[in-house]
Amino acid sequence: MIPYLRWPAPSYTPIGAIPAQTPPEPSAPHERNRARAAARRARQLWPGPVGELVEREIEAWTEFGWRTEHTGLIPRLVDQVMKAPSP
Repeated sequence: MIPYLRWPAPSYTPIGAIPAQTPPEPSAPHERNRARAAARRARQLWPGPVGELVEREIEAWTEFGWRTEHTGLIPRLVDQVMKAPSP
């Protein structure tokens, strides 16, 4: 006779034990407009791949990144782009 292995019973977390998280608030329209302007301006400040990368990152954050990005890096980048002197 072959002995059968007994696997440990799976452990489940009851649904009531998971703390509810409030979804982040969408950014205000004026903040999104400012970020889009900064994305366009980044291409003028830094022509080539660097400007394109900065533009894409800011545009991506404008569309859906505000939901996940909590470090404040993109808003700081927007501030820096807008404060930079024109070329």
